[in-house]
Amino acid sequence: MPHSPTPGPAPAPIPKRTFTIVNNRFTKDGKPLRLISGSIHYHRIPPTYWRDRLLRVRALGLNSIEMYVPWNWHAPQPGELLWSGGRNITRFLDLALELGLNVVLRPGPYVCAEWDFGGFPWWLASSKVEGGRTMALREADPVYLGHVDRWWGELLPRVAPYLHARGGPIILTQIENEYGFCPFNDKVYLRHLVTTARKALGPDAVLFTTDPPQVTPVGSLPGEEVLTVVDFGPGVDPEWAFAAQAAMNPDGKSPPFCSEFYTGWLSHWGEVMANTTAALVVNSLRAILEYANNTGSVNLYMAHGGTNFGYWAGANMAATIYQPHITSYDYDCPVGEAGGYGQPGIGGPNKFELIRDLIADVTGEDPPDAPPPPVLRGYGPVKLDEGALLLEELGALVPGDGIAVDRPDIMEEYGQSGGLILYRTKVPASALNGGAVLDIGTPVRDYAKVLLDGRVVGRLERNNPRNLTLPAAAGSKQEATLDILVEALGRVNFGCDWDFKGLTSYPG
Repeated sequence: MPHSPTPGPAPAPIPKRTFTIVNNRFTKDGKPLRLISGSIHYHRIPPTYWRDRLLRVRALGLNSIEMYVPWNWHAPQPGELLWSGGRNITRFLDLALELGLNVVLRPGPYVCAEWDFGGFPWWLASSKVEGGRTMALREADPVYLGHVDRWWGELLPRVAPYLHARGGPIILTQIENEYGFCPFNDKVYLRHLVTTARKALGPDAVLFTTDPPQVTPVGSLPGEEVLTVVDFGPGVDPEWAFAAQAAMNPDGKSPPFCSEFYTGWLSHWGEVMANTTAALVVNSLRAILEYANNTGSVNLYMAHGGTNFGYWAGANMAATIYQPHITSYDYDCPVGEAGGYGQPGIGGPNKFELIRDLIADVTGEDPPDAPPPPVLRGYGPVKLDEGALLLEELGALVPGDGIAVDRPDIMEEYGQSGGLILYRTKVPASALNGGAVLDIGTPVRDYAKVLLDGRVVGRLERNNPRNLTLPAAAGSKQEATLDILVEALGRVNFGCDWDFKGLTSYPG
């Protein structure tokens, strides 16, 4: 009778992967983890350079990255979702995992990020979309929540396999973003987002909210298993900031974490490029890292900024002054827009080197070697051989005769996300005698040229008056063609309300 083979030893159980908070410390797989992270935006970097930029921020000594997911980047048109090319978020997460970087995920639905409309799709303003331009943004408006649920219903299951507990790099997931700045204090809205995230990501996902210390009570959900963390920049006292954080979290569940420590700053059109002194950044960063016996965690905003390609840059409002962001998102941060380390030709330690040395000093760990700076080449003069006049090419750019309406409406109502829009009408020549005034009702959004019969007769800007004195009609024609060519420069990204584009004196 044949003998049964002797069974071998049972395979060792696979240890459960965990990310928790114990004694005011982040704990990964049972070991304390201090987050030393940096923000990097896949949507601001050509995918060809994703690995290169991740290697450069890793060489700072970072063990984690923080990344936004802009809703509008993946949903550029109603009913459309894109996940390939520069929108292949899972490829970016794969690269982070391969390079040993933890991920702090910030999926919105509102992200700010100096990105057009704070990440909201432009088409939410169209009447052709349910609740368009009438729904309440960032509140428990059922129509708005329906749009959010459909978006997160696609996004969160896509990233769920990348949670740390499932073998991926994601250790923290943010709910909303700096909600404390909104006046609503709508806890029903925040709880809805938590419920939606829990359903998709499971009970083990560590969720958090981020706010400046002074507004944490509005943006947080204390006592509801949602971690509160704070953000602040150089010169702010970490003792005060982390005390405000601790007040929102249960005892022993408040690892000191500055989720946005500003290594630089953004720039608006017309400003000198932002510059933040390296010494100030490094001294304040040391205070965070050495806080509470060297247990402070931090995220550098930004570690690498990148570029606002196309029409993706957002804008700010300083009181009533509109401030559109420039194309560059260099942010004066450690890894420059083109991948370099600090400004060339200045000499001495730059921000990258100083931060790298500080992290190595505080952690006692040597960072990976920094990749060499990118090769710079002079391409010489660029000659433009062809050109065209915009008004002469309207027939090629716009099929037919455009859209005929009794009253002009916002750009979004015509299915246009950004760029230029031309409003055209006929004006009796007799109406242009005696210093006629063009009054558009409300300021243009955001810049316009006004033309009569193809000749520029004035300009309108969002920050300037809404009217313009027109010249008399030329020649003996019975009527003149009045054109208002409007350029959208970026939707306001910071706040809780709409920012329509074009001519905004619509009815209702």
